[in-house]
Amino acid sequence: MSRLEPRLDAIFRAYREAVPEPEPGPQFMPGLWERIEARRRYTWRMRRWAGGFVTAAVALCTLMAAFLIWPSSSNSTVYTSTYIDLLRDEMAIAYLVDASLEAPDGAEQ
Repeated sequence: MSRLEPRLDAIFRAYREAVPEPEPGPQFMPGLWERIEARRRYTWRMRRWAGGFVTAAVALCTLMAAFLIWPSSSNSTVYTSTYIDLLRDEMAIAYLVDASLEAPDGAEQ
């Protein structure tokens, strides 16, 4: 431990030579508080933006949830039919299309 102390003292001495001690003057405390307030304003502004984003996200999530939960006013067969009903309707359409291809309009069978 004792052989590290001279190296540590040398490091502290080099630091003192590289960084001069600030001389406190009449504007030291006002300048210090001005810098502190500038950082507080920036932090406050960021906190305000973050709060706005969180509020917008909550509103958007609430609207999306209401849209998904709210019952649809249209009675679409896609959402109310079973698979068998859809196959039956598809077969009926296919039969009508085939029948119309076999007998053109105005032609006798």
